[in-house]
Amino acid sequence: MSFHRNMAVGIDHCRDGWCAAALEDSVLEIGIFSKLEEILKAFPQAQTIWIDMPVGLVTSARQCRPEPFARKILGRRSCTLFNVPCRQAINAKTYEEASDVNQRVLGRRLSRQSYGLFAGIREVDGWCRTHPDLVGLLHESHPELCFGVLAGMDEPGPVVNRPLQAGKHSAEGQQTRIELLSRWFSPASGFPDRWLDDPMYRKNRVDLLDALVLALCGCWSLDSGVQTIPDVPQVDDQGLAMQICTARWPGGRPDRG
Repeated sequence: MSFHRNMAVGIDHCRDGWCAAALEDSVLEIGIFSKLEEILKAFPQAQTIWIDMPVGLVTSARQCRPEPFARKILGRRSCTLFNVPCRQAINAKTYEEASDVNQRVLGRRLSRQSYGLFAGIREVDGWCRTHPDLVGLLHESHPELCFGVLAGMDEPGPVVNRPLQAGKHSAEGQQTRIELLSRWFSPASGFPDRWLDDPMYRKNRVDLLDALVLALCGCWSLDSGVQTIPDVPQVDDQGLAMQICTARWPGGRPDRG
């Protein structure tokens, strides 16, 4: 398939920092970076960046992020979406403090899993403040929804998001994801052999797959636009759209690469 000389970068948080996959003209590059700033330096020509981390944070219960809408699409896989903290909570020093602040502002406490994302959320939020030009370039996404798009394109008729039922940490789930990626982007078929000999890549295997599907959907979006969840997202107090993006194919399907 042709990407018209545009680069899309997919980013997923991992134990060593951030996994990034960059696609341009059917050429794939991957890397693991300690800071988001390093990714901008590595891929300055990126036309769109898709990241699995919240972009835009609520400051009151009157505002709404996209998770409730996305959970309806994910069904059984809705557990892969954690509650996102309010902006007032992200600089808390402890889990207890963060959860107390979130309870006061939004009326609900935070899970430990949500608190575990705080460093990544703060880094993305700071990234947007440091680089205001990222607004419009940076898109929040979710790998499970993107894989659902790939699975839906395998079915006849209009493209419908079909979330995968096998978890991404299972052998079956990983194999299914590799097969889907390979179906729509042939260089992905070499994923296990070409990269996983490297210990750093091997231990971040799942996150690399997530980064790759984000990059693939980002590439498609450069041709056919973005489908946002919800259709009309709210904007936070910093001017950031609170949305989760997936690829959109209103007129059919992309050519297989």
